[in-house]
Amino acid sequence: MNARSIHAQLISFAASAMFSSAVLMAAPHGTIDAAAGPQPQAVVNALNALRSGGFAGLKDVSVPDAVSAPMSAPAAAQAPAEAPAPLSPAQIAKLHALTASYGHDSPIDKSVTDALDLTTGADILTLRELTTPHPDKSVNVISFLPNSENILVAFQDNIAIYIYKVTPDFKLIAAIRKVYDGLPVVIPFAEAQADARTQLEYWAQVADLH
Repeated sequence: MNARSIHAQLISFAASAMFSSAVLMAAPHGTIDAAAGPQPQAVVNALNALRSGGFAGLKDVSVPDAVSAPMSAPAAAQAPAEAPAPLSPAQIAKLHALTASYGHDSPIDKSVTDALDLTTGADILTLRELTTPHPDKSVNVISFLPNSENILVAFQDNIAIYIYKVTPDFKLIAAIRKVYDGLPVVIPFAEAQADARTQLEYWAQVADLH
């Protein structure tokens, strides 16, 4: 390696060291984000400092626009909008009135009320139910739990009955499926949430028709 090559490498090493030092001194609070690289203005300040210090080797060095331009903050992620409530207060009031006028009192299967945490021991729960039968012999059912604002909605076909217990703001608490003459089985929560909403939206339609 000749003297000229050695001299060039020494100059390059010195420039690198001086540039790194200048960036560290110019960066806000003397820090640089290691993940993002030198802060853009710190890079520009470092180059200017070296040029003003008489280091001629950097007179032709320029900073790309992508570096010298301020970096904009990433756009904040927007939370997904919540779905509107399946029933309005006015529709709930209408269903209460319909249940009082056209509902019927029915004792509820003990295995169902126990599975939904509505009864314990030998208690039997009787609920006033509003039902709408359909030509295919399926039935929709709604009832408002006594001493509570929680709601039961159910759908019955020729195979089983599906029952959903929800809060006054329509959050699912529990859901079961009961095949006739069988024991209640818990419906997986993800599946039950969509089905419960479908049932509540059905009752919104009923309320709107009366």
